[in-house]
Amino acid sequence: MLRRKILSPKQQVIKWKWTILLSLITMLVLIGHQEESVKGYFAFILDELSKTSFQNKGAYLDLKYFEVSSRALTMIYRILYCTICLLIIHYYFGASKITKIAILLYLFLFVLTLGMYVCAEQSELSQLHTVAFRIDTLLVSPMPIIILIPALSLIPAVKE
Repeated sequence: MLRRKILSPKQQVIKWKWTILLSLITMLVLIGHQEESVKGYFAFILDELSKTSFQNKGAYLDLKYFEVSSRALTMIYRILYCTICLLIIHYYFGASKITKIAILLYLFLFVLTLGMYVCAEQSELSQLHTVAFRIDTLLVSPMPIIILIPALSLIPAVKE
């Protein structure tokens, strides 16, 4: 008969770490595959919020003046996707130094993309818009994880 081996506390922590990591990777794949459904869900939520009025400390706030645009939905999707990517990196390495490096990389890519989009619209350069779109596509893909995990594993100073 098979017996279940009792895991040590360290083994239990490792087991939970890998369970969370695999759950986050599964969530990343599902969200990446169902992008339009996720955006539709957020559009529904924002549309429902715009139908209601809120009373906040005597100030009347009506959300129907906020337009639910495709850019806003895309930004919400990007933030969700990048948050899951950062959580994967955090749980894989378990070091706050590496998580901070990854956050800085994602912030740099966000600012770079936004700046390039603004410059492309102001100067009407379609080539710059294409480059910004490529960087934006990189941002909302698992490629930063695929690059960061091996790169940061090779650097001995970052591991400590």
